[in-house]
Amino acid sequence: MFYQGKISRKWHDVVDAYKQSRSPDNQHKYRVKNLLDELLFICPEDSIAHFRSLVNSKDDKGEPTSFYLPRYCDTTERGYAVAICCEIKGKNYILKAESDSIKLSEETQPTRILEKTSKFIFYQKVFSPGHENCYKFESSSQQGLYLAWDIKEKKLILKRPEGLIDETTKFMLIP
Repeated sequence: MFYQGKISRKWHDVVDAYKQSRSPDNQHKYRVKNLLDELLFICPEDSIAHFRSLVNSKDDKGEPTSFYLPRYCDTTERGYAVAICCEIKGKNYILKAESDSIKLSEETQPTRILEKTSKFIFYQKVFSPGHENCYKFESSSQQGLYLAWDIKEKKLILKRPEGLIDETTKFMLIP
């Protein structure tokens, strides 16, 4: 398995595809905001994540959600490997990419993921040069699909960006 003091690529891919980082950044909580200054809310009862404005909101479902984004060590250069997690009423939830949609799962984030891709891992990337405080999140399990917000339904979705800069994939993390 070892060759001249180095880990063989095959062994590393199988055993340590993603391992949770011990970075202190893993404990920071953020609110997620879209281009329209709407915050991301989680509704565990409906298993959905949706955006809504805090001003003039008549919808009582959900509450503004604080997320933590634990980082994972990985061997790619596609961005920071993160999971998108939250805690609501004492229960842990994690967002996951399934097919071409986003699902909410009641479980804690894994400390280790043995596969090369994971429905729980998203690559956090700077949205575009000059927008270092804005991010986009690419699914590790479905390369080329990004978290986005549906303009009509205000839901969090997965989509392939339209053009070089797709503003529906742009998110701000508010501490």
